[in-house]
Amino acid sequence: MSFSEDKGFNGKISQCIDKALDSLGEGVKQSFYYQIEERFQLPKDEFASRPEDVIEDLREILGPTGSSSVERLIVKEIRKEFGLDSSDQAALSVVINEARRKFLHIAESSG
Repeated sequence: MSFSEDKGFNGKISQCIDKALDSLGEGVKQSFYYQIEERFQLPKDEFASRPEDVIEDLREILGPTGSSSVERLIVKEIRKEFGLDSSDQAALSVVINEARRKFLHIAESSG
């Protein structure tokens, strides 16, 4: 996997996280991002290269109950963005891995 392919994939995952948080309102989204930067020392410009860390930080902020609904929103966006089957209730990490495989397959096919 080349750096540009990984950066492109992570960037797309980051956009999915952003879209999912948009559905909660701009103020809530900015509050989450601020807390992630301040509490977890993860600068916003690194979100795209570390999407799993962003999600883990959201879990810490929201707790297990609150984070599950946000994770469902993120999973929905990832499935939509990458054209993945939405019939099962797969965990976020599984969906990210499915999306990565699809992204890399498409990148290999086109290049």
